[in-house]
Formats: sequence, C-alpha cells, structure tokens
Amino acid sequence: AEGMKGKRKWVLVLGIFAVLLAGVYVGGVLWFQNHFFFNTSVNGLNASGKTVDEMDEMAQNAASQYHNEIRERGGIREYIHGSQIDYHPVPRKEIALLKASQGALSWPFGFLKKQPYTFAYSMAYDEEKLNEAVEELHCMKQMEAPEDAKIEFTGNSCQLVKEKKGTQIDREKLTELLKKVILAGATQVTLEAHGCYVDPAITSEDPALQNQYQGMKHYLNTEVIYTFGK
Repeated sequence: AEGMKGKRKWVLVLGIFAVLLAGVYVGGVLWFQNHFFFNTSVNGLNASGKTVDEMDEMAQNAASQYHNEIRERGGIREYIHGSQIDYHPVPRKEIALLKASQGALSWPFGFLKKQPYTFAYSMAYDEEKLNEAVEELHCMKQMEAPEDAKIEFTGNSCQLVKEKKGTQIDREKLTELLKKVILAGATQVTLEAHGCYVDPAITSEDPALQNQYQGMKHYLNTEVIYTFGK
C-alpha cells in the first residue's frame, strides 16, 4: 500500500510538471509568434524578444546615427549626417520575413545558439536636404581655383612654374558621388580619388608647354657673336 501510494504521488508530481511544462511551451509559442527568439540579432542590432515593429523602429534610429566622412585635400575632414538628409531604411518587410522564418514552435532552440541575421537595407534620403547639406560644406564655400603651369621670365632667364591644384570642387561630381555612397551605406569617401576637384588645364608635363619651355631656354642660352669687317 505504501509503495502504491508513493508511486501515485510521483505520477501526480510528474503529471503536474508535464502540465506546467506544456503550459510554458504553449505560452512560448504564442509569445514568440510576434517576438524574435532570444540570442537573435539583425544587422548587429539586438533583436532578442523584440517585435517586428520594434526592430523597424530600431533600424530607423540606427539610420539617423549614420554619417559619411568626406576626406578633402589638405587632410580636411567634413561630415554629412543621416539626420541632415532624412536618411532612413525603406520598409520592404525584410525584418518581418526574418521573424516568420524562425517559426514559433521551435522557440526553445533559440536558447541554444546565437542567430545573427544580416541583410542589406534599401535606403532612402531627401534629395533636397542632401543638396542643402552639400552647399553648407566648408569645401564648397572656400574654394581656390586651380592654376595652369606656365613659363615665367626673369631678366635673361626663364623657368617653368608648376601648376597649382587648388581646391575648386566640381559640384555635380561631388553630389552624384555622395548620392551613390550614401545609398550604399558607405561611411567615408575621398574626393581626390573620385575626381571631384577641377584640375588645371595645363600641367608641367604637357608636351606643348615642355617644347615651348625648352625652345625658350635654348634661345636665351644662345650666344650670338657679331663679326664686323675691318
């Protein structure tokens, strides 16, 4: 009798435990239908226990923290910030599709391993605000025009003066470059490498200028001796 009583007690305990466990599982299924599993990250953002709407909002906030470093001649650095140009991801249900791929029934496995997800957001910005941000850059306000290489005469000699690059920006090239790198999410760009400066039309390596310079040197170095009759 004692043995049967003890056996029933354990059966009852196990039954209650099974019911509780089933309740926890069912509750988890219901909850994780709308929330990401624990140990989940999306594009580096912690998604554990977050809803799709919460992750969309986090993605929006992350986009507002974006900035692009513009590297200019002379070691100057300037920045365009996401908040200046209304930089934001375009909702295309990528996050919702990631959530759906997890499947609520398998939520306990979320505790066993990390689940990092990465995908490329489709980004957008306000073009008018970008144009305004470009106009406000220091490099657009303080420009030094390039100077061509030239020949200078001093007395009876001449010298070839090298061109000066200056800092004059090609506004159209700069704007088009920034549109591309910002949509791609790049965080820095070097203007010189992308040909955003207006170059001198004539450099010291120009063949025509070199020929002219060599001809002038030869002419100035030529000694003319006049012989008069006795």
